[in-house]
Amino acid sequence: MTSAHLEAAEGGQSLAAVMEAQRDITRQLLSVARRQQRAIVDGDVEGLTASVEEAQIFLEHLQALETERMTALVAISMATGVDPETATLSEIAAALPADAAEAVRRTGQVLRAEAT
Repeated sequence: MTSAHLEAAEGGQSLAAVMEAQRDITRQLLSVARRQQRAIVDGDVEGLTASVEEAQIFLEHLQALETERMTALVAISMATGVDPETATLSEIAAALPADAAEAVRRTGQVLRAEAT
């Protein structure tokens, strides 16, 4: 296995893992938003304050994960030549070794299914 092939595989696995973590954090953030809504309706200032603080923590995690996602995309780009600014997830997966490509495709399919 060449160095570029290995870097592409590692980048693909990292990308899939980061996207899954982003999905999980986004689910938790949605739950917090629902609690915020209930707190507003109920006039629960303490509950609203606590949920705003919790949301801030999740947003910070998302920001860190976005940095990790971009790092994975840069690694993939350097190994494959795919432009991370314009490539679709399918195009990125097509440039990756089989195992990494499957992980990226699978994660993308889950995200698309949840978004609809």
